[in-house]
Amino acid sequence: MTSNYDLSPNPITTPLTSTGESAMPSDPTDPFDVAALRAAPPSVAVTEHVLVKVTARRPSRQEFFRVRPEPEFTIDGTVIEFQGPNGKEDYWLPPSLRHVAPEDTKAVRIFTCVSKAGVVSLWPARLPSPDGSGRTWHESALAVVDLAKGAWVKMVGNRSAGAYEAFTATGDLGMPQWPDYDLGGLLRLAFGGDRLIESPDHDVLRSIRGEM
Repeated sequence: MTSNYDLSPNPITTPLTSTGESAMPSDPTDPFDVAALRAAPPSVAVTEHVLVKVTARRPSRQEFFRVRPEPEFTIDGTVIEFQGPNGKEDYWLPPSLRHVAPEDTKAVRIFTCVSKAGVVSLWPARLPSPDGSGRTWHESALAVVDLAKGAWVKMVGNRSAGAYEAFTATGDLGMPQWPDYDLGGLLRLAFGGDRLIESPDHDVLRSIRGEM
């Protein structure tokens, strides 16, 4: 019986180059066309780190942090510490409203900080009060700041001594990575929105007066 099928090996009909690749023109509709893939290598996407929020807080007792040493990243200001649903939070009080609740305001020095994990924060370190109350806590915190400008440190409160203690990192944590923001931009991210007291009718001031 004679077969109606050609059982001989199929000839290679696509010409190949010396490297074994197809010498035929590339087909842009073929997602696996080698010539087209070589002609359009993948590009590496360039991304930019954009801060969307900066916290205003004291560094925790378990985190190593650095303080940006340049004077332009430090400023004195006034905040109101208010007990809200998420705990104590600092609200920024502009100079024009510092007179509205003097008994509830505190003078602070804002320092720009970054943790070893790269988390940026603003630390409103309370300044010593004129009557001297809490002076050892405040002065020791400022001493920790000076140390953190040149080394990775963590700050732990010592109630027996009535002061903060600093512990330097024993390993090489590398250089701090600072964001490309000026202090004004960081302040807006930390104290923008409802954290900025812009009028005497702000909810925090109304709560202090017992109006809500």
